[in-house]
Amino acid sequence: MKPVVQQLITVVGVLLGAGATFAGAALTERSKWRRTQRSRWDDRRLVAYSDFANALKRFAEVSMRMAAGRGFPNAGQPISAEDGAELLAEAASEKS
Repeated sequence: MKPVVQQLITVVGVLLGAGATFAGAALTERSKWRRTQRSRWDDRRLVAYSDFANALKRFAEVSMRMAAGRGFPNAGQPISAEDGAELLAEAASEKS
């Protein structure tokens, strides 16, 4: 009877060790996956913010050129209101 009990205790110990190893590996991989996904999202967010900032910059540049065309002091090249309206519409669509 005694060898059966020892073998049973050994089997239970091996099963507990295997379960603990599996749980530890699964938690480690899960945290690594989450960290990777978070960094990917941050990269996408950075690209989106950069694109939006460039669109706002273009919108402001066209607006300043239109203001220079109407005689306001500005460092930009003057542009007519008609041409500026088309460029402003394009810049607004890029922004949105």
